[in-house]
Amino acid sequence: MNLIDCKLSNNAGERVQEVDVEDPMRAALVAMLVAGCSYPVLAKLATDGASNDGNSVDALVDAFDDSVKIQQVQSDAFPVGSPVHLHNVVVTAIDRYGVTAAYVWVEEPEGGAYSGVPVFDPPEAQLATLSVGDLVDVTNTVKTEFAFTSDTTGRTDTILNPVPNSGQPTNVIKVGTGVVPQPAVLDALSIGSMPEPQRSQAWAPWQGVLVTMSLVTAQQAPTVSASDSTLQSFGITSAGKVISSLAAFPAGISTHSCLASVTGIVDYFMTYSLLPRDTASVVLGGVGCAPLENTMAECRDGRDNDGNGLVDCADPSCAGLGSGC
Repeated sequence: MNLIDCKLSNNAGERVQEVDVEDPMRAALVAMLVAGCSYPVLAKLATDGASNDGNSVDALVDAFDDSVKIQQVQSDAFPVGSPVHLHNVVVTAIDRYGVTAAYVWVEEPEGGAYSGVPVFDPPEAQLATLSVGDLVDVTNTVKTEFAFTSDTTGRTDTILNPVPNSGQPTNVIKVGTGVVPQPAVLDALSIGSMPEPQRSQAWAPWQGVLVTMSLVTAQQAPTVSASDSTLQSFGITSAGKVISSLAAFPAGISTHSCLASVTGIVDYFMTYSLLPRDTASVVLGGVGCAPLENTMAECRDGRDNDGNGLVDCADPSCAGLGSGC
C-alpha cells in the first residue's frame, strides 16, 4: 500500500492528509495531482471498491473532495472570499415568489445552530429541477457577508455567491433525496425581551436555518413594499420581522393579532426576520400571546415585557399613561 502525504496549512495550523492508493502507477499520478492540494481535503481513501468519504469510489475524485460543512462556513474563522463546496446538503427553501427569485436555502441534514445558508443565483434551469427535500452538492461559490451601507450595527448576512470573474454560475446539483430537518424551536418572547447585543447573539446562530416560533404577536398589519406588491412585512414578538419573500401571507393579520406560530427561514435584512415558505406556515388564531406592555408598573420597570424590542416609554403601548411617559 502506497501512502501519499498531502500537507495542508490553514488557520488551525498544519495537518497531514493521507491518501492511500494501492496501484503504484495510480499512486504516482495521484501524487502529482495531490501535490498542489489546498484546504480542506477531507477524504482518506483506499482503492478498495468502496466510497470512503460518502462521495465517490474513484480515488482521483475522492482525493480532491474539498467539501466543507455549513457550520464551518458560518464561522468567523472561515475567511470571506474563500471558495465553498457543500456536499449532500438538504434544500429547505426555494425562492420562486415575487419579483426577485434568485435564492436556494440549504441546511446540513442533522440541522441545528449554524447549519443553514442561502445560495445566490443558481441558473434557472437548475432551480426548475429542484424541490424542497432534495440532497444537493453546491459548487463554484464563495463566502460573502452582505449588509447595506446604512446598516451600522456590524451585523451581516452570510451568503454563498458565484465565484467572481470565473465566468461560471453557481451550481446546485441534485445528488439524492433527503429529509428536511425539523424546525428548530425558538422562544420569541425570551429573545425579544433581551437587550442588545444579547438579542442579536440569540438570533445569529439560526441565520439560514428553518425555525418555528409559537405565540407571537403581530406588532402591526403587514406593510407593502413600494417596489414589489408581493413583498410585505410586519414586526413580531422577538423584535424581528416576518417577510413574504417566499410566499403570500394569509388574510386577517392585524395589529396585535396573536399568531399561533410562524415557521420559516431566518434571514437578516437590517433586522432578523422569518421567511415563511408557504402561506400555511403563518398560523392565526393563537391564544396566550404575551400581553401588551401598557400598565404604569410595566412601563417603569426597565424591562421589555412584551418582547417587541421596545422598553418602557419607548413602547407605543405605554403611550397615554400621563406623566409616567
